Amino acid sequence: MAMRSASFPSQLICAGISAMLIFQTIENIGMCTGLMPVIGLNNGMVPIIAFNYGAQNKERIMKTIRLSVISAVCIMLAGFAVFQIAPGILMSLFKAKGEMLDIGIQALKVISYCFIFAGYSIVIASNMKIFIFSFNLTNQHS
Repeated sequence: MAMRSASFPSQLICAGISAMLIFQTIENIGMCTGLMPVIGLNNGMVPIIAFNYGAQNKERIMKTIRLSVISAVCIMLAGFAVFQIAPGILMSLFKAKGEMLDIGIQALKVISYCFIFAGYSIVIASNMKIFIFSFNLTNQHS
């Protein structure tokens, strides 16, 4: 569509609007299929670890971290598989047609590679936040 526009500025506007629509579609799909469940899992994990840290139950802390990482990676791998196998179906949920559909399918496949590492990264980053915060609290009281 952008290439059929009469002037260069109108081509840029068309390309920019198409890119924004594609990005918004991918963001909505990615949040629902992968990130939202992992962030929910993460929010459930934090109080369990904090409680067991206070109870000095290291075994339960490690078990919770291990299960959280495994669950998050599995959720994100499922999202990766869906993005790789059925990107056209996902894009059609947003009524994408023509060039937007073609570009969106390619973008979904490329962006889905980030899912492989995102689940692990989200869980580990939250764990570091928990332990750094608790370490700072214990140092203030000694």
